[in-house]
Amino acid sequence: PRAEDRPNIETEWLDENCWSNPDRPGGIPGYAESKVKAERAAWSYHASLPEDEKFELVTVLPCFVLGPSLLPGGFTSAEYIEAYFNGSKTKVGLDGRGVVDVRDVAKVHLEAVRRPGISGNRFIAYSQWTNSKDIADVLHSEFGPQGYTIPTEEVEGTRERNHRVSNKKSKDTFGIEFIPASEAIKAMAQSLIDHGVIKKIDS
Repeated sequence: PRAEDRPNIETEWLDENCWSNPDRPGGIPGYAESKVKAERAAWSYHASLPEDEKFELVTVLPCFVLGPSLLPGGFTSAEYIEAYFNGSKTKVGLDGRGVVDVRDVAKVHLEAVRRPGISGNRFIAYSQWTNSKDIADVLHSEFGPQGYTIPTEEVEGTRERNHRVSNKKSKDTFGIEFIPASEAIKAMAQSLIDHGVIKKIDS
């Protein structure tokens, strides 16, 4: 049988049927645990309501959100991208993560409100799996010629393997073609440059 929280990444996909398990050996990071418990609480509360008091409930499950920012930094995704430009990151790691563009996250939320008959569903907002080296290469290719210095030297070790994450349900339900991770990466960096958060480092 399929493991609920850890499907075999060689043969199975992470999808909306999967739930991270805070009680598994080693647990999960506190931030992720808070997200799981909050969503579990929402579904539990909804299930406890009398039928005449129930409301429509849909949850959206984004991965690491990048893309153009309306804010001048000061949040996790922005600080992550800033580190490639400000000298605090000298080598790039092998850690992997799913990336989704904030514009697609907004689109999934909006469509979830607009579409009738989808209450009771969870929807993954996900574009592509990537890692620090991939992100560095995108930033170097785009902003290196503009005079920005991006570290591309890779730390030694084995890259985290690609997790197979399915966004099929969101694509099929809402007709979304998710923006490529490279475009989300470049858009966030450009918006932070435009905000004056990212500056060229004098050599």
